[in-house]
Amino acid sequence: MKPTPKREWQQRLLVKIKEIIGEHEDNTNYGVRRILLALSQIEITTSYSTVYRIMKKHGLLQKVKHHPSGITREDAAAQKSENLIQRDFSASAPNRKWLSDITEIPCSDGKIYLSAVLAYRACLAKCGAIQSMSGTGRCYDNARMESIFATLKKEKLYKIKTEHYPMAHVKSIIFRYIMVYYNRQRIYTTYPGGWPPTIYRERMLSQAA
Repeated sequence: MKPTPKREWQQRLLVKIKEIIGEHEDNTNYGVRRILLALSQIEITTSYSTVYRIMKKHGLLQKVKHHPSGITREDAAAQKSENLIQRDFSASAPNRKWLSDITEIPCSDGKIYLSAVLAYRACLAKCGAIQSMSGTGRCYDNARMESIFATLKKEKLYKIKTEHYPMAHVKSIIFRYIMVYYNRQRIYTTYPGGWPPTIYRERMLSQAA
């Protein structure tokens, strides 16, 4: 029996979805939204429900596992800054707002403390940057930064079980994930078109030139 045009279209779509997932080992974490954005980047338009049905039917949807986290402790003696962001993470252009946080990663020979943006008051003041801080235990005040750490852990670190490897090996994995994959290849749902952070910034700067 000859397949219907709809079935042929779904088969072609399945091939493209598998190609996108196969482009990088960490693309196996892609959900429906990221697949839709990746398809749009190669000028393929379809619906959320269609992609969802295809991915579910062929076992391409990953189950999300939740792990406890949180190491921030309040220092009563430290000088605090006002919470200027107020959970408004939008910006009119790249480098208008920076977020920072710290997280710990267990290894076989100790712990790695990862800070995405290492910020000091004197350095910030010298650069003309205004600091904004919130209280401990208010994760939603820094939700965008918390989201990045959560992505790193659930997409990469929890899967490899970092506590079984030495710090030097885990550092190398983290560096490659952030600097090569996350910043330059991974579909980013927050930016228009799904472009990853570095590519989006380069496109914005080229448009402004």
